[in-house]
Amino acid sequence: MLDLLCHFHPVWSADPPPVRIQALANSKVVKSLAVLTAILITGIFSWQMFMSLAFFNTINDLPEYYVAAQLALQGKGSLIYKAQEFYNWQDKFFPGGGHGVLLFIPPPGVMWLLILAAIPAGSAPVVWTVFLELVLMAAIILLIRLFRLNFLNSLVLWCFTFFSGAAVDAVRIGQIAPLLLLAFTFLLMGLSEGSAVAAGIALSFFMCKPQQIIPFAIYLLGNKQFKPIAIAASVALALTVGSIFLMGVESYQNYLQLIADPNSIKIMQPELNPTIKGQLAKFLGANNIIVKLISEICFVLSSLLIFLLARKQNGKDGWLKIGLIGAVPLGLVSSIHCHHYDLLLLIPSIILSLQISKEDSIQIPQTTLIKILAVAIVACFLFPVYMPMRYDYLMKGGTFDPTFFLLASYAVTTFICCWRAHPKQSLDLQEGS
Repeated sequence: MLDLLCHFHPVWSADPPPVRIQALANSKVVKSLAVLTAILITGIFSWQMFMSLAFFNTINDLPEYYVAAQLALQGKGSLIYKAQEFYNWQDKFFPGGGHGVLLFIPPPGVMWLLILAAIPAGSAPVVWTVFLELVLMAAIILLIRLFRLNFLNSLVLWCFTFFSGAAVDAVRIGQIAPLLLLAFTFLLMGLSEGSAVAAGIALSFFMCKPQQIIPFAIYLLGNKQFKPIAIAASVALALTVGSIFLMGVESYQNYLQLIADPNSIKIMQPELNPTIKGQLAKFLGANNIIVKLISEICFVLSSLLIFLLARKQNGKDGWLKIGLIGAVPLGLVSSIHCHHYDLLLLIPSIILSLQISKEDSIQIPQTTLIKILAVAIVACFLFPVYMPMRYDYLMKGGTFDPTFFLLASYAVTTFICCWRAHPKQSLDLQEGS
């Protein structure tokens, strides 16, 4: 941990760490302390999630997912995107909540949520919270396996994740961000292992929030990864047909009307997004047409740049690493809609940013600057920093979002450096330390 934060020479790097640091990292005392720290942080996280259930009727997104699944299976799917009717149904399943959250997941994405209807409404809050925490744990374990992190670095990743405001917020308010991270991890595993089917199915899960994956899908397209794209498209088509059969064409019409309704913007809270659109909304107002125009132009331009980066890396070893480091941050900061908890998707990029070095087979310039920015983002999301920043400053009208400026700096820097990168030899995504 000392070398990670101070020397920017991660233990999981391909380069041999200094002897004293390696000896310290391998000592039983340090390992024991790391294990105890991980257990303590996990315990605190679980306790926070348990305590948050007392505020379920105040703020939680489970009702929107749960009610959508119930309405779809009851043949009333068209009501999902009718605001007042949807509120009424939320109150029927979860009385006394005063729920005011609408569902902005498109009809094909609702198909992924149908399993929720099998859970009794009274048990759903506890089951959903425990499930999301287990999903987040599974995602981190799989990332540890994917990147073959050693014991100490695995615990560092675990601790930083469960001590982050993004993870706390995602599970506390019942968001599907942990599921998206797990799907993204499966996507990376499928791509690195050459399993187009696994990658395609994982990619299709992002029908729940397509704006989060479109830039990376464009990167895959630019690298001629047609098989996983085709499989994802096939699954998406099947979900679309199924949703039309189950929910009717009217559900699509209502969905388009809902997202076009200016009143929906207030519920979406784009001004709280750590994105270009979010920062512009803070300056000019969420309903300002200039905000919409500029953010959409930025999204298109960033997607084009990501595609050009993909074409530049097409056929080269290390293309996937370049995509994770150079394309993912740019795609997230220019996203049309992305909350702080959605930045859990940034974890693989952060890992790889701290892993690269000047001696690595992928020659990426300015490695120290990239690592400084990566560590700064991690620090910004640590619970003691994140909570007052978000709840005492940003949600009370704060004008400048530090997370956005750090993410934007990181995204621009990593993209430029990856554009200038020159992989010299074959590089496996799962290269060990």
